[in-house]
Amino acid sequence: MQNQNSQTRSQPLQRGQVLFPLQALADDTRLQILELLAANEQMLAQTIIEELAVTQSTVSRHLKQLTNAGFLAEERGDGANKRYRLRRERLDELLDLLRLLLSPENAQAVLTDVRRTLPQNLHRFLDRDGLVTQWPRTPTDHKSLLDYLIEKFRPNQLYSEAEVNEILNQWHTFDDSAILRREMVDYGYMGRTSSGDRYWREK
Repeated sequence: MQNQNSQTRSQPLQRGQVLFPLQALADDTRLQILELLAANEQMLAQTIIEELAVTQSTVSRHLKQLTNAGFLAEERGDGANKRYRLRRERLDELLDLLRLLLSPENAQAVLTDVRRTLPQNLHRFLDRDGLVTQWPRTPTDHKSLLDYLIEKFRPNQLYSEAEVNEILNQWHTFDDSAILRREMVDYGYMGRTSSGDRYWREK
């Protein structure tokens, strides 16, 4: 837990990291599958289907969700008949995650994460302090980040190129203010004189 606590201070655990495995448990049929595997060291998929008396497609879907959430280990059986066993250590991991999520340190870190007040589509491009950590590939994401960055500039104010770079450098971590400045002009977020010595906010 010491390593997890250290991670909490730099990057808090998010609710989604706990919700995904919890949602895998929130189903009666999936819990029945886990009960069967808790009582047996391992079982073939066909045996599980026969025990539950439900369709193969339904059981396959539930097995896949439990496997993706880390609760089951999947191995090849005879032919296409896969073999499953319960990963009991995953239950301990989930309890540890839940304890960490609800620890005072993690809760405080989440509350001070500026991304919680920003649109969800920005989160993967920002750190918890709101700094841009990477430049996205798609034009739609470009515009979302430019909507965010243009708010760092005042309307009706002229900026030199050096001043624009200085402000942008305060809000990104990958040390390329030139690409950000160019994108702001190309997308019409900022205007500039023909000589490039003055910039201003357009939006």
